[in-house]
Amino acid sequence: MSRCTSRRRIPGASASTARSGVWTTPRRIAFRSDRLKTILNDEDENVFTAEMLGRAATTIEEFGELAPDEFVAFFEPPSLDDRIVNQFALFCQMSSAAARRDRWLTAHPQVWRRLIIPARLKWEIRDKLDQANVTERVLFPGLDGLSRWLARYYSPRDAGPPVE
Repeated sequence: MSRCTSRRRIPGASASTARSGVWTTPRRIAFRSDRLKTILNDEDENVFTAEMLGRAATTIEEFGELAPDEFVAFFEPPSLDDRIVNQFALFCQMSSAAARRDRWLTAHPQVWRRLIIPARLKWEIRDKLDQANVTERVLFPGLDGLSRWLARYYSPRDAGPPVE
């Protein structure tokens, strides 16, 4: 992946900015916490599970004290419902409730990049995602996902994506 330096903005600057790109991070973020590094290395993983974080700290206060500086940890959420399972999502947890992710990212530009998808390619990308069965029906189980998929499927291509 190439770095998009010309269009780089602070994440969270506005709602429209946050929706207009894909945010990525390196496979491994360097932690200053030996305890967190050890857990990832022992499990040979790139992200945490809730259980792994529970081994490092049992309270949010302990979690914040794992490193001398603010940090961010990505973890797989517990499989509470079909939507979480189907999205293969990661949750992002700051080390402190008072920490702001946009400020942390601004201070650490080496750990993130933003990929801008040109509007003219969005339908092509949607078609490729459909071929891989990454659709609204899968990502949003139930009537909500089915209705979103049907609205997009039956919308004319030249009219752009359906309005939500």
